[in-house]
Amino acid sequence: MPTTIEIYSDFICPWCYISLDRLTRLAKERSVRLHWNPYLLRPDIPAGGVPLSAILPPEILERAEAAIREITRAADLPLNRPALVPNTHQAHEIGLLAETKGLGDTYHRAAFRAYFAQARNIVDPEVLAEIGEELGMARDEILEVLHTGRYRAEVDRVTTDAFERGIHSVPNFIFASGKRFSGAQPYEEFLRAVDATR
Repeated sequence: MPTTIEIYSDFICPWCYISLDRLTRLAKERSVRLHWNPYLLRPDIPAGGVPLSAILPPEILERAEAAIREITRAADLPLNRPALVPNTHQAHEIGLLAETKGLGDTYHRAAFRAYFAQARNIVDPEVLAEIGEELGMARDEILEVLHTGRYRAEVDRVTTDAFERGIHSVPNFIFASGKRFSGAQPYEEFLRAVDATR
């Protein structure tokens, strides 16, 4: 039986994107099930998005971007972000829809690629519908979910629950053994955490 790993992440988090490299390797070497939970890093971002420079001071932004470029290059992950950082609430709403269809992991990977590698605007309902369609989801249902806000309150609830569980940064990984860590940890840490449940 696969070991479930609970993941809290946000689509605008570069360290969440970088962790895809570790998770891809892990899925090849161990029997794991990845369950993604929404987490809003910046719920205050307006619908139209903001530039990175509005979030981080220039000196911190420069260092952070250099580190991200180096690590993504080493992991062979393409990096081509859009100019604006979006509010990811609706992207998470479609993430919850994808989970109900057994496509949670596939959707999260596709949405991360769309944002970090393809510079797509993942706040645009049409873009989210395209991402979902590429995975076999129904375009009309995706647009209906966004229009009605079917999962809007659930995204807020899960994010609030995460804070109450002491989760204040992402990516955050919770393993069946009870072990928990955050950040793009070395791959060996993921292996040890999974093997501790065996």
